[in-house]
Amino acid sequence: MKNFFKNIFNWINNTLGSLRNDLILHAGVSAIILVLLFNILTLGMCPSCAMAWAVFITLTIGLIKEYWIDDILRDSTADIQDLYADMAGVIIGVIVSLPALF
Repeated sequence: MKNFFKNIFNWINNTLGSLRNDLILHAGVSAIILVLLFNILTLGMCPSCAMAWAVFITLTIGLIKEYWIDDILRDSTADIQDLYADMAGVIIGVIVSLPALF
């Protein structure tokens, strides 16, 4: 049983340690943007509509950042992994904001 928990801890540690720092930053910023937008939009509309708009706006911000800022202004390449991290951040933000829908 001791080895079981040790193996789980090592797997989690190796998985999180192998992630790039910018992916964690992408996910965190996307989650924060979604939660903030959701809270602002619920002041003027129903919570489910506010969640839908917050998801749409957050994903649009991530897409614009990747393709317009990184690709055009910085002359680097747009990374699909960053977009996946943005999507993961949106999912985390929706989960965090889920109790406010009910």
